[in-house]
Amino acid sequence: MSNNKWTPEGNNNTPCGNVAIGANEDGRLEIYTYFLVGDFPIFHKWQEWDANKQTIIGFSDWSEFPANKDRTYFNNAFSGNLDIFAAITVVGDSCIQIVTQGAWGIAQTSANGIWPNNISRLGGGPSDQTMMAAMARSSKGSLYAFGVDQGGFNIHYAEQSKKGGSWSWHTINHPPKEAAYAVRVDDWGFRSRLARLSSPTGGIGGDLDGRIEMFYGTPSRIWSIVQTAPGSDTWGEGGLSQFSNYTNTGDWTVIQNDPTSGGNVAGRLEVFALALSPAGTNSLFHSWQINSNGTTGWSGWQEIPGLNISLLPTQDPGHLFLKGPLRAARQQNGSIVIFALGIDPTKGNATSLFYIQQNGPHASFRPNWVNLDGDNIKAFDVGQSIDGKLLVAINSNGQIFRRQQTQINSDNWTTA
Repeated sequence: MSNNKWTPEGNNNTPCGNVAIGANEDGRLEIYTYFLVGDFPIFHKWQEWDANKQTIIGFSDWSEFPANKDRTYFNNAFSGNLDIFAAITVVGDSCIQIVTQGAWGIAQTSANGIWPNNISRLGGGPSDQTMMAAMARSSKGSLYAFGVDQGGFNIHYAEQSKKGGSWSWHTINHPPKEAAYAVRVDDWGFRSRLARLSSPTGGIGGDLDGRIEMFYGTPSRIWSIVQTAPGSDTWGEGGLSQFSNYTNTGDWTVIQNDPTSGGNVAGRLEVFALALSPAGTNSLFHSWQINSNGTTGWSGWQEIPGLNISLLPTQDPGHLFLKGPLRAARQQNGSIVIFALGIDPTKGNATSLFYIQQNGPHASFRPNWVNLDGDNIKAFDVGQSIDGKLLVAINSNGQIFRRQQTQINSDNWTTA
């Protein structure tokens, strides 16, 4: 196995941790990571236009975000993992907001690229044990950052009603019956301007009607917490079906089906969860809202076979949920694509990055996983360029690499 099909992003052999992707308002993607030196500075690079601003010609060099010497943004009270999340600020601003796992943030001062000179805490925060793991934007215009207190396991979220405004913190009581380490929402609109523009509500991270819906995993099932109305601070709880003879031990992710397909299934949410079988292998399952907004409930779990999924390495094995091996995306034609790390028995049981996709919007999944290769992957993320092509970035051996489709909706990818 090697990375010879991947384009290196040239971080001067400085080891990096994690990787994240976000989409500017004009559709250009940015890649984010942090360097494992000094105070763990956050760096980014972005797609650049040609002189006529018609065609993407490549990526910029790496640029460093301003440092904050208070390293609580690294938030190692319970975890040695620093994750980075990219979002879009409140409706009407269309600026990228970066939030770290330790609840520090920085946002563009204007769309498509101007950044301030400081990174700051998201308000006082409920606890330095709160690990941020998801971001959403309501149809009413507020930006949300969600996390779980690793001590009491309450779900906390910070809300910002306008770009540059103060963050207010709220708490959702202890999850019922079982505790979880993290929450997930559909954040595909933050990584794809095409997806963001297709949303009929302007909300990202929830149901078609604009309610934010988050999910947290426990050993026996996936639980759902959803706003009772768009923009509400009142939340209702429910659970998807239990795993039969399986245990949810790795990760879960969620994405909205094509919101433009029409009918009573447009924009229904679909959850993908990694489950451990009695035989000790990790398999992928999915469950979906039976109709838009989930008013008639969820389907039972159905396995997507064909790949023995491998967990991502973590600096803190006790908190696997903070960093998982699944990522969801959507092709330009509306079909869902799931990316996962998998074990390839034909190559000495090495781990590579694979993906599998639907045959079309709301359709069944293809029978075979596609192998993108990649060696010793520590983290990865997926975005969608302005032309509709998917782009994948990986952290391999502490270095950042990328591959992208050469044609939309296809299995054709660039080779370095």
